[in-house]
Amino acid sequence: MNNSSGKPHVVAVPFPALGHAIPLLDFAKLLASHGLTVSCVTTATNLPHLEYQLAQAISSSLDIRLLVLPTPTMEGLAVGIESFEQVPTEQCGLIFELAVKLEHPFNCWIEDQQGMEAPVCVMCDMLLGWNMEVIQKHNIPRVVFNTYGAFGLSVMRSAWLSALHNAIEEGGESIVLSLDLPAPLRFHSHEIDPNFFDPFMLQFLGCLQSLNESCGMLINAFE
Repeated sequence: MNNSSGKPHVVAVPFPALGHAIPLLDFAKLLASHGLTVSCVTTATNLPHLEYQLAQAISSSLDIRLLVLPTPTMEGLAVGIESFEQVPTEQCGLIFELAVKLEHPFNCWIEDQQGMEAPVCVMCDMLLGWNMEVIQKHNIPRVVFNTYGAFGLSVMRSAWLSALHNAIEEGGESIVLSLDLPAPLRFHSHEIDPNFFDPFMLQFLGCLQSLNESCGMLINAFE
């Protein structure tokens, strides 16, 4: 399932936030430098940011393409607002909803690619917990790209599991996380955001569950 040039075709799907997109784009450039074709998914408003980040790689003849998906209409979100950096904190949840709605146009594109342009792999940001039934139907491996280091990811997962199972141990000015960790970790209250366990953050951490449904995980742990 290579493209018309005979090279393996990989699709990179970043979450609509520059802090998530840039590490994935760096990895896309690395893959392209090894002779792969890489398609990077974006939306119209986010396109200039990705073009800027990829300009040098593309001008160096690396085979990197930009796939612009139609932006879904979102109630409460102004037209042209499509990234975390463009909204106040209280509207961040709308960007998550926008990212969820991108699943349909992406699946339609995948269906259209069957044949010479079909990807051999889809790399999704860890926050895109899409069902991915379409890529599974076509036996395309899905790999989760994690922008955090391995330690940070482990702590976030433990916090999410602990909140779900009401297993957070509190002691004075500190809390202890122990689920799914090799050893319990104690954190002082000033080390943890006071909103860390609110419903929105727990929904955010729930995206980590998508790691269990992928073929593998890439961790942004070293250069």
